[in-house]
Amino acid sequence: KDLKEKTKTMTTASAINGTTTTTKPTRNFEKYAPRSLDQRARLARLETLVDPFHHRNSSNKRPGTAAASSSTRRSNGMAELYERDPYYSHELSRNVDLQAKIRGMNEYACDVRKKLIQTCSLAYQLRRCVDTADGILEKQNSLVRHSIEVSANCERLSEEVQVLTKRCDEIGEPLKHYNAVDEVGPKIGILFKASKDKNIVTVRGSPKIKVDDDEEFAALLNLVDEACAFFSGKEELDQESYEKEYGRRAEVLQDAAVFMIKEAVVDRVKQTTSDITAALNLEDAKSKGVSADKLEASLIYTRFHGISSRSRKLISILQDRVLDRSRNGEGVSTTKAYRDLLFLCQTTYCSSRESLLKKTVNTHIDNLCKEHGLVGMTRLAISFLERVCSNEVSLYRDFFGNFVADGASSSRISAKSSIIMSENELQKMMNSLCSTLHRCVRKGLVQLTDLETLCQVVSVLREERNLISFSRTSTFAASRTMSGVIEDAQERLIFVAQRTLTNNVLKFKPSNSDLDYPDKLDEAAKQKSNKEVDPVQAQLLVYDTWYPPLKSVLKVLSKLFKVVDQQVFEDVALQSVQSCAKALKDAASQLEAKHRGSLDSELFLVKHLLILREQLSPFDVELKSIQRQLDFSEAGKAMTRFLAKRNRHLLTMSNENALIMLLREGVSVQEASVDSKRDLEEALREACNNFIANGSADIVGGLEEFVESCKISSGSENGKDITGQKCLDSRVIIPLIDTKHSVAKEKMEDLKNRMALYLDNAATQGILLKPVLRKISRTLAETTRYINMAMPGKNGWTEESLDQTNASLQEFQENIKAFMN
Repeated sequence: KDLKEKTKTMTTASAINGTTTTTKPTRNFEKYAPRSLDQRARLARLETLVDPFHHRNSSNKRPGTAAASSSTRRSNGMAELYERDPYYSHELSRNVDLQAKIRGMNEYACDVRKKLIQTCSLAYQLRRCVDTADGILEKQNSLVRHSIEVSANCERLSEEVQVLTKRCDEIGEPLKHYNAVDEVGPKIGILFKASKDKNIVTVRGSPKIKVDDDEEFAALLNLVDEACAFFSGKEELDQESYEKEYGRRAEVLQDAAVFMIKEAVVDRVKQTTSDITAALNLEDAKSKGVSADKLEASLIYTRFHGISSRSRKLISILQDRVLDRSRNGEGVSTTKAYRDLLFLCQTTYCSSRESLLKKTVNTHIDNLCKEHGLVGMTRLAISFLERVCSNEVSLYRDFFGNFVADGASSSRISAKSSIIMSENELQKMMNSLCSTLHRCVRKGLVQLTDLETLCQVVSVLREERNLISFSRTSTFAASRTMSGVIEDAQERLIFVAQRTLTNNVLKFKPSNSDLDYPDKLDEAAKQKSNKEVDPVQAQLLVYDTWYPPLKSVLKVLSKLFKVVDQQVFEDVALQSVQSCAKALKDAASQLEAKHRGSLDSELFLVKHLLILREQLSPFDVELKSIQRQLDFSEAGKAMTRFLAKRNRHLLTMSNENALIMLLREGVSVQEASVDSKRDLEEALREACNNFIANGSADIVGGLEEFVESCKISSGSENGKDITGQKCLDSRVIIPLIDTKHSVAKEKMEDLKNRMALYLDNAATQGILLKPVLRKISRTLAETTRYINMAMPGKNGWTEESLDQTNASLQEFQENIKAFMN
């Protein structure tokens, strides 16, 4: 059994390794081999139990081998033994089921053995793959290290190539500029030849290149500029060196190229201007230029639009060089040449455009002034000039605008735009064209004295200026011209307004019809009561009842409010309100003297001051100012002290200088705050107080004097009884009370009617009438109090007269209270 197991293990290992190994026992068991049949039968039984597949494996072996023959013999012997021995036959039948089960287990074990063999083979193959992958990885790492070394060598070689190339370029740079000078000369018609005395002579001829070929000409100009920049840095060399000679040649070539641009732009503009002038006969003094309606379609614009494209390309070349060299700070002389040429192009263009448009603009504006008057001419001329300015700006941009090549950066374009649009030549030309309008308007303003027309002119000018300021195509020149015209018009307007206020307010002398109050108001009330009068005429009748200076002030302020600056308007309003208030006070004084009474004069003043205050409220102005005056009252004393000093420090640069101290001590500034609104309110308050006092005096005038005399007598007696004083004389008091009582109702009605005549608003009448009635009531109350102090038997008083007087006063007070309600 041990021998079989060892043999089986070795066979399995040999199968796994793919080799066949023959095991030789080290000991000989031949002497222990079974000899008898009984022993062999038992061994066969054990063999069957231990190795049930022995017979099957033995039967699968090829015939002819020693093992096969021995197995066959053993099987035959076992079969004979089973047949002869009944015991073995019985045991064999008993173990059939067991053998079937063992056979199944052996089959499963055989399958597991096969799978184990396959797994071992697969593991061996995987181990070989892993070894192969490790070898490949090692080779790859070696290849990477080699590639890195090769890359480093390539980079080093590339850097060396760049350094060598740069050295070659540096070595060949001077030769490039020398070759450029030699090659460019014949193209632009410049040859350099040696004379007999070995001097270099410049020979000028016709250029082979066309200046309108912008790309080729720009490339050639770049070569010349680079050559000039290169040779300009060789000034430290000798005068006889080749660098100096080639530098001189480069400058000559540059001058020739600049001259070609000048010929192509400046001379072309001049020739075009001459052709247009001759075609339109603009030099003739009798010529009126081109009609305004046909201006855009005339030769003045069409011919210039025709040459704008070619000129713009060349001007763009100049602008690029001026911009680049100004930014880099290189080539000062070169930049100056290009800048001077660019400035010459601008001045030539603007002067040409001005000469072509001047006569047309002047003629058209003069015709507008003759046909439409000052206001209509102003509006139409501004519209025409705005159109001309828009066309000129557009044409100017066609010549001097950006010539944007492909790939140009936005920052470069914006920088060029700032340079292009910052010139003053275009603005000067626009100013010259717009000055015609300024001249015509100023000429008309000087001759104009109508305030209404001046206000219309200023309003039109301000409106058009706002439109121009919001227009994208307008120029600063047009806006400045409008501002200048507006300033002149406003100056003339303020002058006329001040003259109007001076003549109609300050120097106004009222006539009898102007002071015909209240008859003027009665007549207006009668006309308003007429049913045939419409509301507008009724309102105009109300305006006619106003005092002329008040109407003049309100008319002037209403016209100036929207056409002058706020500060100017406040100054004019301040002066006009003060003048109007003074004129109204003077008129009230004249009315008082005329009517020998103060009620009409006070009502006149109250009426017009209320109107003035009400009409000023929409303007929303402060009407405040500070007036400053120089006070020389101390100048004499300061001069005396100055002359008394012997040590005068006249040249001392400090505060102790004698002249400075003289000015400081002798001259002072007096400031006074002026508030017209406050003054107006004070004047109105004073007029109302005077009316209240005069109105109550007109009804109970004698009684007020009686009360005052009683107060005086009571005060002189130190509060003692005044029953015996003359102020309580019944012979004076009783007739006075009866007289006032009898006419009180009539006078109160008259007072109310007068107030209704002067004051249209019932609320205003009530506000002004109530203080008058309250004062009358107080006077009656005081009179009653003093009458009650009288004693019967003194000063002619009796019980009956006292009762009658008190009853009369009581009835008087009830009438006043009823009138108040």
